Amino acid sequence: MSQREPSSIFASCCLFFVPMDGLSARATKLMKPRVLEMGGRVEDQLTVIFSGDLTQQEEDDNDVIDLEQDDERVMNPVVTHLIVARSVNSDSFLRYLGRHDISEAMIARLHVVTDGWVTDSIKKKQRLNEKDHQFPYHSVASSPALSRQATPTQSPPPPSPPLTPPDPPLPLALAASGGATVPRVPAVKMEASIPEVKMEVCSAHGGGGEEEEYHHTRPSMERNRRLAKMFKQLSSVYKAIATEPSQDFQRYRHYSRISEIVSTWPEPIESVQDLRPLRGCYGAKTDEKVNEFFRTGSSQRLAHLLSDERTKAFMEFQQIWHVGAAESNKLYRRGLRTLADVKRHPEYLSTDLQRRCLKYVEDFQKKMTRAEVEEAHQQVCSVAERLYPGELHIVLTGSYRRGDAQTKDIDFLITRHDDREVADEVNRIVDSLSHDGFMTDTLVLSPGCGFGAKSEHKSVTFYGVCRPRKGGPLRRIDMWMQHRSEYAFALLHCTGSAQFNITMRTHADKMGLQLTQHKLAKVIEATGSKQGARRSGQSRNLTHEGPPIPCETEEEIFTAMGLRYRPPPQRFHDRDFGAECHEAIAHRKLTWYWPDGGAVDSSGEPLAKRRKKDDIPRPPIVDQLLVRQQHQLQLKRERAMAAGNLKGAMMALKGA
Repeated sequence: MSQREPSSIFASCCLFFVPMDGLSARATKLMKPRVLEMGGRVEDQLTVIFSGDLTQQEEDDNDVIDLEQDDERVMNPVVTHLIVARSVNSDSFLRYLGRHDISEAMIARLHVVTDGWVTDSIKKKQRLNEKDHQFPYHSVASSPALSRQATPTQSPPPPSPPLTPPDPPLPLALAASGGATVPRVPAVKMEASIPEVKMEVCSAHGGGGEEEEYHHTRPSMERNRRLAKMFKQLSSVYKAIATEPSQDFQRYRHYSRISEIVSTWPEPIESVQDLRPLRGCYGAKTDEKVNEFFRTGSSQRLAHLLSDERTKAFMEFQQIWHVGAAESNKLYRRGLRTLADVKRHPEYLSTDLQRRCLKYVEDFQKKMTRAEVEEAHQQVCSVAERLYPGELHIVLTGSYRRGDAQTKDIDFLITRHDDREVADEVNRIVDSLSHDGFMTDTLVLSPGCGFGAKSEHKSVTFYGVCRPRKGGPLRRIDMWMQHRSEYAFALLHCTGSAQFNITMRTHADKMGLQLTQHKLAKVIEATGSKQGARRSGQSRNLTHEGPPIPCETEEEIFTAMGLRYRPPPQRFHDRDFGAECHEAIAHRKLTWYWPDGGAVDSSGEPLAKRRKKDDIPRPPIVDQLLVRQQHQLQLKRERAMAAGNLKGAMMALKGA
């Protein structure tokens, strides 16, 4: 193999360490950071879930997960290398594959090598030839466990395309001369190749690679997955019945966070004690639900909610886009119980938008493949290139960018390559697409700050309905257009996941910062409010100090917040991310100083000038209410001393 830079010898390599004898969790944990440092990736799942029923798979707001749904397990398309311990014999390896329903044909595209390939490559600081470290295993005919899955006519699946490096960031600095022109750049800008299957935890390894058949009383990765589904279902139910702010809304947020943590837990959860390090994220009642699931495999609370007539009606009503808990409550009080009732009485809906969306319910519930999303992307980009040649940058965001195999809507983020403000670009693109028959309806077109947050620049939000394929179902399509200087923040926001965004913003809040889809800036809260607190239903008046932190890319946003960068497929709230944010609570009083907030320097280190504000005098945040109280006590003490009332003076002093 050719000599490479030590920091990139594992570039384009994605490793899966087979959890068998000789490769303990400790050994894997030691090798993983070295692989990551040298440009590689390490996956915790060898197989991933692919749902064959498009209408039942959970992804967005109003779906309910069926705990007994049959899911198809397929090979993780990202993995390129299987790392097997040298002490493992071929028969044990084949039995491992058989237990996990993996045929030899399924791993034909992978490099199956021993752990010596990893350790020797690290020592010699170059990627060694895989053939010299190939792990020998028998053919399919010698393995009864595999012969029933692989037939002589089977051919290996085509190899997955290698991950391509990401696009270079949008330039934030234009030529200083007034006559400089913006270079012509194609409107169609594709992101880096992203895995086509959602990375759910479904690899059934654990405890040295030996796993028994699933049972709710025995620890396994399958039990983790079903426990996560239970919490996700609780989250969906509470979201359907919750009004913001309310206790049910907090339960929805809480169970959504717990579901993401459990679904990404790296090893089988043996008892509730394993979750003790996360006690800052949940309380005793969640402990009870975990213990109940381990005892019975179900939740009485969930069963009670799903059997409730009001809950079932709310969840059915909210299949209509733009119908929430408040509108569902109005329909329920009018005597409606099912979606069919609403279709018979559309006049009971409050807005014309809801009545228009009623006819799209069936189409909006159907999932679409990544191929269909990409076809829509090409159509939008071709129109944009025709109207604004070389001027726009258009990317797909949302669950597609996170790598999900199926999605319920199509999300676009648009910005200009130059520094001009957003104008009527989205309107013209939508009009042209409507004329072509691609766009069929406009649900919301909001000029101005469509996200609802304050910004120095104008932005546009569009929600509509399109038909990417002739004769196919109608699809939801969203377009956001923001100024170039806000592109990185908008991209982070639009990519999600929702729980990941919440955790990021909470972390920023604890550090005395404010993260939005428009900027990252240092803030102080209004008088009398507690820094870092998030109270449901209470408004927080924030005063920005100084200019925002200039960030061209998502990586720079993570760096500014003291967090390790996570690529889109890893943006979920797991145990490691929660711990990383939790450690930063100790720094919540830390404030940063930006000398000028000017443009990013050419060295590529825009945060190099940032330094702690410990060296700079900082005016204290004065609590006017406390000052008035202290002043009144001081006056009371002085009056008591003047009157010779020593006891009263001492009481006033004690109160102060």
